[in-house]
Amino acid sequence: MYGKVVASAGADGEMAFSRRWKKPVKLPRSQWVHRDASWRAGLVNLRYAAPGRGDVRILLAERDADTLEGLLRGAG
Repeated sequence: MYGKVVASAGADGEMAFSRRWKKPVKLPRSQWVHRDASWRAGLVNLRYAAPGRGDVRILLAERDADTLEGLLRGAG
């Protein structure tokens, strides 16, 4: 499903997956984030183990992968 990952403006910088006409889904920090190549040029897949929620897979541009990976790990 299409959407975007956003961080709250608060001090905690909580991450959420936001999509049209739906309630945002919170993305808790995790140390397990794995990057896989995509068959689409210029894109990568991030596999992220959301604590208590299972695997989340995010398809995004290569240029944004380092930033999002750091944020999901809590290092951003």
